[in-house]
Amino acid sequence: MAGRDLRPPSIDRELGWAEGLGFNSVRVFLHDLAWRQDPAGFLDRMDQFLAAASRHRISVLFVIFDGVWNPQPHAGPQPAPFPEFTIRSGSKALESSF
Repeated sequence: MAGRDLRPPSIDRELGWAEGLGFNSVRVFLHDLAWRQDPAGFLDRMDQFLAAASRHRISVLFVIFDGVWNPQPHAGPQPAPFPEFTIRSGSKALESSF
């Protein structure tokens, strides 16, 4: 949820899809670098996400300061996703890919 990556229309649309599929909760992983870069903005973006989720009757579980998945974290654009893999928090499975 970095500032420039927060896209309220996309978030609202995707939460709408989740609601339509019967989801009643989501888990959102938040990196500590976003907090360090802009603490007030970080909290504001969390509030925006909570408001959007509330409109769709979806509860939110924030996993705060989840900075363990990438051994070389940095603010800004992140590596492209690996569609064929699921990376769990704390996983070192793809460490050599970074």
